[in-house]
Amino acid sequence: MANRATVSYSWEFSAAHRLMNHTGKCRRLHGHNYGVTIEVEGAIDQETGMVIDFSVLKEVSKQVDENLDHMTLLQNTDPIGEALASIELDDNIVYFLRPPTVEVICAVVRDEVRESLAKAVFPATYPRLTKVTISETETGVASIVL
Repeated sequence: MANRATVSYSWEFSAAHRLMNHTGKCRRLHGHNYGVTIEVEGAIDQETGMVIDFSVLKEVSKQVDENLDHMTLLQNTDPIGEALASIELDDNIVYFLRPPTVEVICAVVRDEVRESLAKAVFPATYPRLTKVTISETETGVASIVL
């Protein structure tokens, strides 16, 4: 039996975003149903036979989902944020230091998953996050390999 394995967990969230300096359609406020897959690698526990219980990954996904699902993702310098705030929609905005591209969103999800995993899993059996993949469309996908 192998001593180590990689497991993955997938979920979706919906969000609006815009790339304010983009020269094409992405300059307009629009939305996507993002597909997220996280992969973790670690030792297979001799008692449970698992690298990590999928319920832990599900909980991690819920925490990320709470921060991004049905939110508006904007760069912190985007003037549309002020317009949304003027009609009291600013509590639905997540601001990014860079344009909220799928690559940048992928990096944010990576950081949130790492933090959540560190809190959820005992360090001695800590599985390592190895990859975060987000699809913005059926054909547009970004991955961060760690």
